[in-house]
Amino acid sequence: MGEQIQIPITKAGKGVFFAVDSDDINNLPAEVFAQVIKEGLKVLLNSRMSTLPAPSKLTGAEAESAKAAALAKAEENLSDMKGGALVKRGTGAATKSAGVPRAEMTEALRLAKEVAKDLIRKAGMKISHVPTKDITAAAKQMVENDPSYFEKARQNLAERAAIPTVMDIKSIIQESPKLKQEAEARNLAKKEKVLSAKQSGLVAKVTKTAKVPPRRPTEVQAN
Repeated sequence: MGEQIQIPITKAGKGVFFAVDSDDINNLPAEVFAQVIKEGLKVLLNSRMSTLPAPSKLTGAEAESAKAAALAKAEENLSDMKGGALVKRGTGAATKSAGVPRAEMTEALRLAKEVAKDLIRKAGMKISHVPTKDITAAAKQMVENDPSYFEKARQNLAERAAIPTVMDIKSIIQESPKLKQEAEARNLAKKEKVLSAKQSGLVAKVTKTAKVPPRRPTEVQAN
C-alpha cells in the first residue's frame, strides 16, 4: 500500500475526504493518468491569480497586458512546483497537521524553512531577495506533504527536554525594563485604538437613531 492521498469530496459535506492510494494512481491507464495530470495542472497553474483583472472586461492593449501577466504567473507557479514549493490549496493535505501540538508544528516549520532556504540557494537565488512570507508558505506546504518533518520535530523536542538544567537562567539573563515598557505601551495603544473604534461606532449609531424633537408652532400675536 502506498501513501494515502486525501481528496475532499465537496458534495459529501465540509471536511469530508476520500482516500486514494498512490499505488492506484500509478496503475491508472496512460490516458486516464494523463487526464489526471491535466486536471491537476489546470488547477495549480491557474492559482494565485485572484488579483488579475477578468479578461472578458478588457480589450486592446489592456487585454494583451493582462494575458501576459496571467501567463507569467502560470510560469511562476510551474517553477515553484518544480522547485518543490507546491501551491498551497484547501485540500486534504491540511488534515496532516490537524491536532499537532503548537511546539511540534513550530519545530517542524523551522526544519522545513531551512530546507526551503537550501533549495533557494541551489536554484541560484539569494535568501535576502525572497519575501519571508513565500519561504514560510513553502515550508508549510513541505510540512503538509512530508510527515517526516513532524517525526524529526518530535525527536528534537524530546532531546531538548532530556537535557538537564544546569543553571539558573535568571542569574545571568534579566528582562529589559525598556523593552518591557515598550511592549506594554504597544499593548495599551492597541487597546485604546480598539476602544476608540468601538466608541466611534457607538456615537455614530446613537446620532443616527436619535430623534429630533418637533418644533413648536410660532405663536401669532394679536394686533
